[in-house]
Amino acid sequence: YADSDVLGRAVKLLEDEFGTIEMKSATFDFTMTDYYADEMGKDLKKIFYCFKNPVELKTFPDIKHETNEIELRFAGGDEENLRRRVNIDPGYVTL
Repeated sequence: YADSDVLGRAVKLLEDEFGTIEMKSATFDFTMTDYYADEMGKDLKKIFYCFKNPVELKTFPDIKHETNEIELRFAGGDEENLRRRVNIDPGYVTL
């Protein structure tokens, strides 16, 4: 993300959908690649959120579809030149 206001609104939707956030990481600069620069701009940030309620791995395709919809809610541009303002990648952590 580049805009903290957009991130905050997206996180609110994630909480509405997936419940309470139990932990979050510090925010850090996303400098590993410039892959998203054309679409999302420069000076991107990254943060991890961990939700309290566990989910089953088999639900991840549905979760990814839901996070894609949240991304689209905040996207700009038109159908041919869609520009996401937040990128949400669900993940799964185990011991």
